Amino acid sequence: MIITPFLGELKKQLRNHQRNKIELISTLLWPILILSIMYGTYKSFNVNVLSNIGIQSQADLLLFLVTGALTYNFFWLSVQTAFLMVSERASGTLEIQFLSPANRYALMLGRALGTLIPEVWMFTIFSLFMITVSSRFNGPEFGHLIICFIILIFSSTIWGAFINSLFLISRDATFYFTLFDEPMRFLSGSQIPIQRFPIVFQVVGAIFPATHVLILIRQFLLTGDISGMHVLFFLISLIGTVLGTFLLIRIAERKQQKTGSFNNY
Repeated sequence: MIITPFLGELKKQLRNHQRNKIELISTLLWPILILSIMYGTYKSFNVNVLSNIGIQSQADLLLFLVTGALTYNFFWLSVQTAFLMVSERASGTLEIQFLSPANRYALMLGRALGTLIPEVWMFTIFSLFMITVSSRFNGPEFGHLIICFIILIFSSTIWGAFINSLFLISRDATFYFTLFDEPMRFLSGSQIPIQRFPIVFQVVGAIFPATHVLILIRQFLLTGDISGMHVLFFLISLIGTVLGTFLLIRIAERKQQKTGSFNNY
């Protein structure tokens, strides 16, 4: 009873987010612009001060920025997906889904992954190209890249399911969109090494799974090794996110049973 609703929601989201030619061009120009600005900003920095976190050269700096931008893009799209739930609530589609016997968590996963796939393909291709031309990968390392990509897809889908379930219980979607957008960009370390943050910021940043994903990916790609402690923190963050999703879905169901609607007005 999990596979069918998951695939159904996945197909629905893929159909609803088909892109025209102009939008496809924008998905190419946007990552080019963002990554060019980021690299141009940090290129003049002295990378020697970052040697203790694995950045030894400009190529390593490029890899650091690309992985940060790519990871943030995946997780940001998950938040954007949940924001689009406002239209489904208004049209009544959301209520129809929850009146069905479909597995709620499967619906949230399908929704998250279905919106993620068509949005990130060009950004991913461009990022892989930049990593390739950085002369850091020359054979077996591409296997590491594929593993990192799978971790990124898996974790951002789980995060997307959590954010979607959060939007089920709230009327003010704009508040949560703002809360999980800019703070996640800054505190996850997508542009600035989280090791350079004050302890308080590091603790707050640890709430976001994107933080642990970035640490794992960068460790794997920059040093070829992964700390067992960071793997443990990554798994704890994912388990906490899954449990939080189930809790939010249960709260939404109780609220819907009490009010008879998901409008939350």
